[in-house]
Amino acid sequence: ITNCVDHNGNVFDGYEIIDDTETLRTMSITKCNNKFNPIVRVPAEITLVDDKAYTVISLGGFTDHSGLELIEMPDTVKTISARGFFNCYSLAELTLPESLEAIGRSAFQSCSKLKKVFIPKTVIDIGESAFADMLSLKTIEVDKDNPRYTVVNNCLIDKTTGMVMQGFAEFTLPQDGSITSLGQHCFSNTNIVEAVIPKDISIVSNNAFSRCVQLKKVVLTSDVQTLDATCFAWCPNLTDVVLPEGLINIRTYVFDACGLTDVEIPSTVENVLERSFGDMASLKKVTFKKRVVDGEITPPYIQKHAF
Repeated sequence: ITNCVDHNGNVFDGYEIIDDTETLRTMSITKCNNKFNPIVRVPAEITLVDDKAYTVISLGGFTDHSGLELIEMPDTVKTISARGFFNCYSLAELTLPESLEAIGRSAFQSCSKLKKVFIPKTVIDIGESAFADMLSLKTIEVDKDNPRYTVVNNCLIDKTTGMVMQGFAEFTLPQDGSITSLGQHCFSNTNIVEAVIPKDISIVSNNAFSRCVQLKKVVLTSDVQTLDATCFAWCPNLTDVVLPEGLINIRTYVFDACGLTDVEIPSTVENVLERSFGDMASLKKVTFKKRVVDGEITPPYIQKHAF
């Protein structure tokens, strides 16, 4: 269905009808063609060509809208879809409505001009990377009555799962056992200098610390079993990492384009995948500790171009 025009003159050329009964008519905005319009005010209701008025309860479709500076959402919106405002790098003002319940994966990722976000008490579902790579982000505030999310040490944390969703400003990772996992992209493109991974974290997730150009040192505990793809990639000043015994998987591009000079692979490592230590001209020495399985020396699987 195409060519839905609201009373502000914005053309929403993609939408989906969610409910269509005599008592309930709701819709989702999935695309807006005004990529260079600096201000978009979404109405609470949109009347279609059949003269039926539909309440807007879901919003998205603004990916790569480079001109968007301000989005005004009605108090009817319950969901912001995955990648709904991805890479809207001019977006500088954002007010999330009190009706909002869910923010999709990567919804505001790479909105590099946004400085602050306030999460209402009604929000009970935030997807991974929702606020990642927001280079100007200084503050995330959560309503004190929100049942699921909180902020500790400048880290947005899911209280029900123990996942760190996003770090911002001068954040530090809580070391009190309150966090159990790291969300994807949770610290990427931040100004962290030293990363101390708390105990009980078994996986350093995809892109968790990628592109942290000031990162120099990483401290890992023996609880870490997997370094997921690109988790420390493109950190050119990262020179100090000790891989712990207990580590099993070093996945693709983990330390790609970092500044390591000397690496010791623990005896517990089973897999070293493609470009996990790639594009690293500084790397001079790699030592593999003896790995013994069932009484026999068994080297780990090393994928092509791992080094």
